[in-house]
Amino acid sequence: VRMGGENFNHLRAIRTMVEHFPTKRIDDSGGIYHYDTGPFQHEGIAPATLACPAQLAIEAIVPPPRRDQEIGFDDSDTIIGFKTIRFFDDDEYGTMDSVIADEKIPIDFVRKYFPCSRVIVNIRSNTIAQGNSNWFSHRKNSTGVLDDMNKRLVRAASRFGPMAHLLRMEEWTDKMSGAAELNELVRWLGFENCTYDQVLHDHKNNSFGRDQTEIFLGPHCRFVGVHFDPDGALALAPEPVRETVTLHASNYSKGY
Repeated sequence: VRMGGENFNHLRAIRTMVEHFPTKRIDDSGGIYHYDTGPFQHEGIAPATLACPAQLAIEAIVPPPRRDQEIGFDDSDTIIGFKTIRFFDDDEYGTMDSVIADEKIPIDFVRKYFPCSRVIVNIRSNTIAQGNSNWFSHRKNSTGVLDDMNKRLVRAASRFGPMAHLLRMEEWTDKMSGAAELNELVRWLGFENCTYDQVLHDHKNNSFGRDQTEIFLGPHCRFVGVHFDPDGALALAPEPVRETVTLHASNYSKGY
């Protein structure tokens, strides 16, 4: 598993690239030239063929360690993921100053072009404390902005359906029960016999430092994958399978 950090909403850039072709370069006449709707005398482009370059664009920005690249290490079975606080951002520079009007657009894009992904939606309910953090304290009406963001993320978790898992920071950071919340998440992601006995605390005391505590998840921890049952619920797959992308959509940047 390899997770990447913030990327100024790279998904939006990929969506712009991919949607440029279906909306500007396809017609139903088999490739007949038309400047606005045709593929410039090339064959029509099937939208499904654009899923691979969309996924490769994510893999490209979350590369393996350089030493693995230099020796040509086979990285094809690695699960790729990243974290973003800009999922609904509609600014190409990721300023978080504008929000997309139609929330379904980025959700439907992920569902269409990353169909094997798992989306972790993470919110912090105490928006007053969050609004006083270093990241948000300089913003006007930070608590109101965060409350609105939370509502959008909760709706997103619902719209993603079985692809998404909603986490609340106050629950998974609890010293007594937080590990149980993470263990449920880990199972949902498709891991078997993997058990957390504690929660690490990165970025402690408003820093960018990492918790160096080592956690042993058990001798039989392994990834077996997930599948949808007939009722739309997720269950562990009977045989190991490869997933594509895990997206961590959050409403905050610094914390656990």
